[in-house]
Formats: sequence, C-alpha cells, structure tokens
Amino acid sequence: ASQDLFEIDSNGLAPGAYKSIYLQSKYIKLYLEIASFRIIIASMVLMSYFEFSAKLSMFYEVIKSAIVDILFFLAIFFFNTAIFGLIGHLIFGQTEKDVSSLDEAMFTCFLVTVGEKNPLL
Repeated sequence: ASQDLFEIDSNGLAPGAYKSIYLQSKYIKLYLEIASFRIIIASMVLMSYFEFSAKLSMFYEVIKSAIVDILFFLAIFFFNTAIFGLIGHLIFGQTEKDVSSLDEAMFTCFLVTVGEKNPLL
C-alpha cells in the first residue's frame, strides 16, 4: 500500500491526484465559508465591549433592542435568496456555471443583491 503512494503514471502524477486536488479545493471553500462566520461572531463579541463606553453603549442598546427586527429581516432576506437561487438553479443550472449548483446559485443571487455582480453585462 505504501508503494502506491510513490507510483507515478505516464503524466507524472500519482494515481488519484486529480481527485485529491478537487477535494482539497472543496475543503478550502468550506474553510473560507466557516471563516466568514467566525468574523461575524468576532464582531458580535467586539460589540459586547461597547457597553463600557458611554457613547458606544447607546449604539449597543439600539442594536440590542432591534435584534428581533434584524433577525426577522435576515430570515426573510435569506429565504428570498434561497428561493431565487433555487429558481435560477432549476432554470439555468445546466448552462450557466454561476448557478450550476444550489450553493453557487444562492451565492450568485447574494452577489447580485449586494451589487457585486451584474448578470446583464
């Protein structure tokens, strides 16, 4: 079994090298998605330090009192993004790379929403 690790085919690659590169790219993408949530959590922890300052505590109190409305907005926003991403995937998934999978379709829909991507250009 250990000899299989050192075998090289006619292209100069080990058997299954393409599969491992594909898996590595999937893991990198997953890591970046998890890292983005860590940034959100770190910013929430940072906001808890706003209580110590008199002027910043007012900002903290406003956010704390509006958290239900903010969460409701985010739930509706992600629900709409998921629905439009699903529709885009079902209609254009076979032909367009940006909506070829459901997560890509939702991410593309999010980019269109925030103005980072223009599908008409």
